[in-house]
Amino acid sequence: MAIILLLEANPDWVIIALNFSNAFNEIQRHSILEELWKYTELRPLWYYNFRNMMISGFIGLGYGPFMKAAIYQMDEGVKQGDMETIPNFCKGINQANKSTHDSLQEKGGTILSGADDTYILGPPEIAFPEVKLHEERLASIGLKLNYSKMKCYIKESKKSEMYHELREAAIIPEGFTEGEDGTTLFGVSAYRVPIGSVVFVIEWLKTKGERIRSNMLEIGNLLDPTRIASRHIPSRQCLWLLILNCLQFKGNYFVRNISPQFTEGLCTTLDSAIDKLMGQCFSLKSEELSTFNKIRIHLPIRLRGLGVRELSHVRYAEFIGGVVDGILPLLLQHHDDGELHGKVNKLYVEHWIGQNCLMSEHGPWSKII
Repeated sequence: MAIILLLEANPDWVIIALNFSNAFNEIQRHSILEELWKYTELRPLWYYNFRNMMISGFIGLGYGPFMKAAIYQMDEGVKQGDMETIPNFCKGINQANKSTHDSLQEKGGTILSGADDTYILGPPEIAFPEVKLHEERLASIGLKLNYSKMKCYIKESKKSEMYHELREAAIIPEGFTEGEDGTTLFGVSAYRVPIGSVVFVIEWLKTKGERIRSNMLEIGNLLDPTRIASRHIPSRQCLWLLILNCLQFKGNYFVRNISPQFTEGLCTTLDSAIDKLMGQCFSLKSEELSTFNKIRIHLPIRLRGLGVRELSHVRYAEFIGGVVDGILPLLLQHHDDGELHGKVNKLYVEHWIGQNCLMSEHGPWSKII
């Protein structure tokens, strides 16, 4: 949400998606311990991590009967996916990110980071040179940038000869995908949200929707009650619980973070997959149901429905909820114990939540209303 707001408010900015080589494996442990020791309230975690790093204990890769011994021990590293891995990585990279953030703030840009997903935003003449400076800061904690997987994007109308020179000097390719007709569509994915031209976003969502739909149908085939009839394998119950508690929400992240003007096709694709799974689960065809029964299926269980909602019906509400949850924490907030700094200036969000937001050409509301 922050990236979308910043690029809309600053159309001449470029976004650079960074990528690390073996991020969780390569970060030096001293950076984690030093960052923990800075804060008194975190020192119990310092002792916990220090002890883990000193014991030459066994590390198992995998789970259950398929577990095998790692080629390293606890004092040499942890396996990716361990509970401590991500928070420790975030602490270790914190100082490098802060230094880059302060540098960019002075120059007129910013950096946003979530674990190993890091993005530098700003005018090209500021953002591209900062990548090299950030790389130097990362080197002090053992991290390297993987340029082969890094991408950048700027609006087509803002591309200039200087932009291409800076981009090529920084060795950062433009992000793109191919359209159905073979045309090149420019854009990048940030926190699994497509950012780019309108056609890029639509094409990206189409591909993502088909992939999710394919995965859903594969689950349906594996748990098809007509295929697995053994009373010892409750395939019907398993499929129903997956639909109710998991599969129907597979698209919610996207409709919460992407304007509804782009998400209709995605919702239709995923809703059709859920309909097919419901048919497999209960041995019925949706086209044979009455309108009353179709509506009742989508009602909450407390209203005597089945609790299976159509994503198409909730995508507007989901997006508004995403705006409330996503934008407010980004702004400056005042607390009794002082001011907590947000990530974006309030000027960058006025076209979404300001006085004249409903009249803005750039905000999402004109498309929704």
